[in-house]
Amino acid sequence: MKAAFLLLSFLSGSVPFAYILYRVFRGEDIRKRGSGNVGATNALRAGGPGIGLAVAALDISKAAVPVYLALSQGREFAFACGLAAVAGHCFTPWLGFKGGKGVATYVGASLVSTPLSALAGLGLFLLAALFSGMVSVGSLSFALAVPVASFLFYRSKVLMALQILASLVVIYRHRGNIGRILGGKERKVWKGFM
Repeated sequence: MKAAFLLLSFLSGSVPFAYILYRVFRGEDIRKRGSGNVGATNALRAGGPGIGLAVAALDISKAAVPVYLALSQGREFAFACGLAAVAGHCFTPWLGFKGGKGVATYVGASLVSTPLSALAGLGLFLLAALFSGMVSVGSLSFALAVPVASFLFYRSKVLMALQILASLVVIYRHRGNIGRILGGKERKVWKGFM
């Protein structure tokens, strides 16, 4: 039963909404636009706020729904389903196991399973993005903050370990951004304060 739920969570996470919506409304492959990523940030840049916000909401929901349905089995298992959804988003089988960077899906998983740590992570995301002018810096800050905040708020080593795994996936998917940040070449969405 639990194995089936994890598989369904992976499949839910694997639905490439950025690819689908951009194809439907623009008639093009979003992988050939902007950063080439099939996530909410590139959907916003390439498709405008309508497509971008719709993708963000759907990418959050595709983790939030299975995590919510799994909560009756415990917070740790619920987030394990969230981790499966994040993996599905980042390595979707429908696009050759190449997907997005997992941030919105991670947000959805943590908002439902560990809302306090999610809010702490989102707060840090906003501060980091505001001061740096870079969404990627905010995203990495979120990934680093959530496991620490979860341990402080929920005192579960299992939960923290699962969220560390999710954070590592997100950080790995941002490896190109990290290189550009260190090289001073990362694109700024706004001027920022740094």
